[in-house]
Amino acid sequence: MSCGAVGDKPSVSETCTDHCNVVSGSDGCAADPCACVSTGVFCGDTLPANCGYDPTTIYTCSGNGTIAQEKQACTSPQICLSAATGPVCTFKECICTDSSAHCGSTLPTSCNLQGDSLYSCTKGVLPIKAQDCAPGTCADDKCTDKCACKIAGETVSQRHYFDWQLHTLLDNLL
Repeated sequence: MSCGAVGDKPSVSETCTDHCNVVSGSDGCAADPCACVSTGVFCGDTLPANCGYDPTTIYTCSGNGTIAQEKQACTSPQICLSAATGPVCTFKECICTDSSAHCGSTLPTSCNLQGDSLYSCTKGVLPIKAQDCAPGTCADDKCTDKCACKIAGETVSQRHYFDWQLHTLLDNLL
């Protein structure tokens, strides 16, 4: 409410959606502490604390000062993870525990990764496919050459030698 002059009736200057702050000399509307501070999609645990947002749910904020709306609830036992491409529902065991390369076959099957692909891990985020390996050649967290010598001084049959030459020739052509 504001007053134009002494003796005038106060007039409404602003209707508060949350609550009014009564401050000596200048009253005004208070911002909702649970309102979004930016536009985007977020995990519940990144929104204001003590507002009842579920940490395992993805929310959409349509603008600064708006209230976050539920977009997707993660199915238990999945959790909401803030990823570079936006929040995702994932299993906790799919989150990288170190920063190194891993064959998809060595990571949990619940992650639905390709076993013959090499993934780059950064601790705390999801694996990112780095390279496709030939079938059956992802081992020891790297793509291996099936035709390469496995042991120094090993005798290699002529057939294996020609397979190796053909494999090398095809790699160089592609």
